[in-house]
Amino acid sequence: MFSKVRKHKLLYLPFFYCFLAPINISSDYKWSPSAATVAGNSECGPDLARLHRPSSVCIDDRGGIFVADQHNHRIVKWMPHGKRGKLVGTGKGIGNGQMELNCPTDVIFDSETDSLIISDYGHKRVVQCSFGNNECMTTVIQDIKCRELAMDYQRRLYVTNEENHEVKQFVLVQKSDKIKAKDNGKVVAGGHGQGNGLNQLNHPQCVFVDEYLQVYVSDSDNHRVMKWKEDAQVGEVVAGDNLQRKA
Repeated sequence: MFSKVRKHKLLYLPFFYCFLAPINISSDYKWSPSAATVAGNSECGPDLARLHRPSSVCIDDRGGIFVADQHNHRIVKWMPHGKRGKLVGTGKGIGNGQMELNCPTDVIFDSETDSLIISDYGHKRVVQCSFGNNECMTTVIQDIKCRELAMDYQRRLYVTNEENHEVKQFVLVQKSDKIKAKDNGKVVAGGHGQGNGLNQLNHPQCVFVDEYLQVYVSDSDNHRVMKWKEDAQVGEVVAGDNLQRKA
């Protein structure tokens, strides 16, 4: 399947394929021209049938759809064909309580702990939301202007720090079903101030880590996508800005 976020709603696009490769998406895939709304509708609002500027989505191993409902300051779970969502851990609006969010910008599902990891942008922290009878939120990383999240196959967490124009990698320490960053993290992209050099970023947004531990970053205000190999001191432009830059 393929999903995308449009203003105030999430669309689901089914596709038909000729064969299934274990990793690569075949060029023979054919995408359906139609889509079905699986969360929200065309109008924004605070009730659980609507969303307000959804910024990210993830799906758990049971088919639950989790949406970072940014301007409603909440994470909402939708089931396929559902008419309304269900609050996950919060939903009271902006607040400073441990169970409250402020403009969440990203959410990922961690199958190892059966929990969500959330970028709580307005509170400058990353939190974990655990499920079960005692649903709770705990702080994983604090004092970081986190925009987007990613996790590699070694379960290390990557965070785009928009304020410091860098991407940081965090080793996670797990105790029972709770996780926490081991230390202050390691810069794996940018980290040399705001700029357009090959060792710099300018308000990084999305981050993706491939099977070779290469980090891809949407370098928003430089209008380009950068790739950083593991332990590299400089990145390379893979899309956008074709000008030759120096570190």
